[in-house]
Amino acid sequence: MTNHLKISPNNIIVFGRSLGTAPSIYLSSQCKISALILISPLLSIRHVVKDLLGKLISYCFKNIFQNIDMIDQVTCPILIIHGQNDVLIKYYHSTELYNKAKVPCELILPENMDHNEFDFFQEFSEPLLDFISRNAIFSNTEACSANFPKELSEVPEIFKRPYKQWNFLTKLLKKFSIG
Repeated sequence: MTNHLKISPNNIIVFGRSLGTAPSIYLSSQCKISALILISPLLSIRHVVKDLLGKLISYCFKNIFQNIDMIDQVTCPILIIHGQNDVLIKYYHSTELYNKAKVPCELILPENMDHNEFDFFQEFSEPLLDFISRNAIFSNTEACSANFPKELSEVPEIFKRPYKQWNFLTKLLKKFSIG
């Protein structure tokens, strides 16, 4: 984005949720950006498997997406939001990431939020806007004019389906999770 589209790092916020926090933390540890937003992040795949299926079975999985090893290399402010009722990724993952971060980091643990259901306004939008304001994100923005292909603005067919049809995997994991 910065090289080809000439977008200033001050105009970039990286956002990751659940498994998507792994590429988000990696990218943020490698590039200069304005902020990193993490929703229900994981320490690593092995930690998630250990929580769901036990320590012995966790060693059958390659220890990939090791966010815990990269979070201290992030150089921008971080916001972490993780529900205390999350049974897929336990919220201690977020507290450990928060404790290891070396930059200004905010941790919000909504009491009633789980992995997929939460109050978008109260548990996400308000904390995000407060974080942006407190950290003066976008205060040094620069004008940019990026031209994106038309295909990027079209909604993929899978997202046009009702929410419950493409969320079956998470429900299946939730059904068989321990906890």
